[in-house]
Amino acid sequence: MKLNPPALPRELEEVSDLDSLLCTAQEEETDISGRRIADTLLAGKELDGLCFRSSRLENVRLTDCSFRRTAFLDTAFESCDLSNSDFDGAFFQRCRFHGCKAVGGLLSRARLFHVSFEGGDLRYSVWDAASLRRVRFDSVTLDGASFGDCAFDPVAFQESSLIGAGFLRTSLNGVDLTSCRLEGIQAAGFELKGAIVTAWQAAELARLLGVVIRDPDFPAE
Repeated sequence: MKLNPPALPRELEEVSDLDSLLCTAQEEETDISGRRIADTLLAGKELDGLCFRSSRLENVRLTDCSFRRTAFLDTAFESCDLSNSDFDGAFFQRCRFHGCKAVGGLLSRARLFHVSFEGGDLRYSVWDAASLRRVRFDSVTLDGASFGDCAFDPVAFQESSLIGAGFLRTSLNGVDLTSCRLEGIQAAGFELKGAIVTAWQAAELARLLGVVIRDPDFPAE
């Protein structure tokens, strides 16, 4: 699946005081644009309704923060920690997450368009009712994540771990899961119609749905 990468300018303005920059953006209702934000920590901040545009965040920790309805346009995240932060209703367009952590992140009702996740730890993240259009997860840990009532159009999972992940009322039709770990995923059954899996995965999913598989050459005693 082809994705459009973030469009970043050649030169980015270095940010020396992130807290001050965010306060100014909130007070003056201005975008945070063309910035490089690196090697800093903020926790428990309310950053709702902001707009990050054409910027790069590197080795930034923004844990337990609120980004509700925040927009991220042409934004690259490198080795960032966004764990336990709230992105409810946020909008991501042409974004790249490389080696990032967002354990317990809340992305319910978020809208993502041309977004890639490469490596990283997104265990127990919540994506319920999110819209994911042209989104790719490559070598990402998504154990225990919840994708309930989501719209996939399309979404690609490559060599990712989905152990115990939930897909209730989310169609996986046409989604190739052959390179992923699927043990214990949560689905009612119809969500799996049209999903692309290996024979071993199909047997695992059949057991999940209560189907008993028996080899006729080795009848049960």
